Amino acid sequence: MERQPPAQPGTPSKRLRKRPISEDEDVDPATPTKKPRTQRISPSTPKTPRILKALRTLSKTAVKKAEAAQRAAQRQQWKEAWTEWVAESAWIKDESYRQKVGSVEIHRTDAKTYYRLTTEELNTLPYREFENEHNPAQPGRSYAHEGVKMLVSRKYATLAGLHDSGLTERELLRRGGKLFDEAKADGLRKNPNTPGRPKIGKIVRIKKYNDSPARTERRPPGSWETPVRANGKLVGYWLNLQFDPEADADVHLTDADRFRPLDSNVYDRQRNASVDNPILQH
Repeated sequence: MERQPPAQPGTPSKRLRKRPISEDEDVDPATPTKKPRTQRISPSTPKTPRILKALRTLSKTAVKKAEAAQRAAQRQQWKEAWTEWVAESAWIKDESYRQKVGSVEIHRTDAKTYYRLTTEELNTLPYREFENEHNPAQPGRSYAHEGVKMLVSRKYATLAGLHDSGLTERELLRRGGKLFDEAKADGLRKNPNTPGRPKIGKIVRIKKYNDSPARTERRPPGSWETPVRANGKLVGYWLNLQFDPEADADVHLTDADRFRPLDSNVYDRQRNASVDNPILQH
């Protein structure tokens, strides 16, 4: 009978391998040892500083956009208010209008260039037409400089929303003028070639000379003439006066002194008597 070799002790598998248990350990041999799991970040985990910073940036951007949109809408309302005022304040042309003698005037082109006013805006002011040597078909226009400054002051005040602030007219124009001055100064800093002063002129007093060189007839400041007709025929001119606090104290003309015959350069009381009621015919 063949003899079998002695059996070798089998090598236990890795799963069945167990470390020696000390007599001091109170461990159930049937309970396997578990490795600790890696902790996962749950949705409730606090956000990192980088995420919080990004969220704050997005929030600020949204707020800024909303505020910018609100400001743009407000400026549009003020612009519409100014456009409405311009449309309602258009000047009705009066052929008898004359500028006060001694006042400062500015031409339309210079007013548009220096004060940045449009034709529609300037149409709210009275003006005097004059012959345009550069374009005879298009008469020039002369405006009272003080009126133009008031207009641009009102414009800047309205576009800044000051017209709804309950200000007096004087304070409204004062603040608007200050806003224009600041904008003009800023424009000069950016473009030094921009004109620093407007081109203006002065309305001079017109002198009428009598047939006799020894006498000169002076028209009162701010006065103008209108035609006088008798039976449809031009017979002379009527002197119109407007209130002028700077007029000379000795200027006191009666109705008889305000008629100038067609063939004379003076206002003649005697010749006035030959015209039937010129007041109703001028």
